Amino acid sequence: MILRTLCLSLIAVVAACSTTMKDQSTTIYLVRHAEKAYDGTKDPDLSPKGVIRAQHLAQMMKAVPLTHIHSTPYKRTRQTTNPTLKQSNIEAITPYSGSDLEDVAQFIKTTGGTHLVVGHSNTTPKLVALLSNQPVANALEIKENQFDLMFRVTINADGTANHELLPYDPNFTSY
Repeated sequence: MILRTLCLSLIAVVAACSTTMKDQSTTIYLVRHAEKAYDGTKDPDLSPKGVIRAQHLAQMMKAVPLTHIHSTPYKRTRQTTNPTLKQSNIEAITPYSGSDLEDVAQFIKTTGGTHLVVGHSNTTPKLVALLSNQPVANALEIKENQFDLMFRVTINADGTANHELLPYDPNFTSY
C-alpha cells in the first residue's frame, strides 16, 4: 500500500513537472550586431558607437531572465553580446553558424527558455521568420546602416508563435 501510494505520488509529480514545462512559452530576443568599425577586414571590431550600443543592450536586457545567449563567431557579434553575458548567470555564449539557421531555430524551439540571439542583417530576419513559423521570403530586410531593430519572438506552449518589433534605442530602457 505504501509502495503504491509512493508510486502514484511520483507519477503525479512527474506529470505536474511535464505539464509545467509544456505550459511555458519560449521567448527569443533577436538583434543585429552593433555598429562595426569599417577597417577593411572581414571580421572588424565594434566601432565606438557600437560599443555604446552593446552596453545599452546589456542595460535593456538586465531585467530579462535570459537562459541562453547565441552569437555567430564574428568579433562584432561576440562583442555585442559580451556586456550582456557578463551581467547574466550564463557561463558562455552558444555559437551558431549563419548558414545553419534551420538547426538554430530547431534548437531554440526544443530547448525553451529565454534567448538572446545576435546575428547579422542577412540572418536575423530569416531566423525571426523561422522561429515564428513564417515564410523566410516574407522576412523584413535590414539595411546595411540599420542597427536599431530588436525582434521579440514568443513561441507558445501549443507551438504557435508571433513576433514583434521593439524599440532598440537609448530612449527605451528595459523589457
